[in-house]
Amino acid sequence: MIQKAVANNNLPKRQFATFYDRLVLRRGEKQVYGTQLAMDNGKPYVLPLKDPKNADKRRAEMGLNTMQENLNRWNIIWDIEKYIKNLPAYEAKEKELNKKKAVSKVWFEVENHD
Repeated sequence: MIQKAVANNNLPKRQFATFYDRLVLRRGEKQVYGTQLAMDNGKPYVLPLKDPKNADKRRAEMGLNTMQENLNRWNIIWDIEKYIKNLPAYEAKEKELNKKKAVSKVWFEVENHD
């Protein structure tokens, strides 16, 4: 339904890309367009990204600016090789965070169950 809205120009591709990245990250997968960042000790970083070497190509297809242009506002240099090297650590952080969210959600549901 959402993809049909994008195809019919009823939903801007940029908004779809942001929505899709959030969705796949919540499912524990890597984002596709690199729209989502997180903070670690006050420093922003790009959440796990699928195929970082081709991110700018995918971003262009969705009407987004390049990774570097996007990250300039955060004073981040987009160094793909460094990002790929650090990706396992970013994935581990995200996995741990998702575990905590799942536990919190279960606790909330248990506490608020009639």
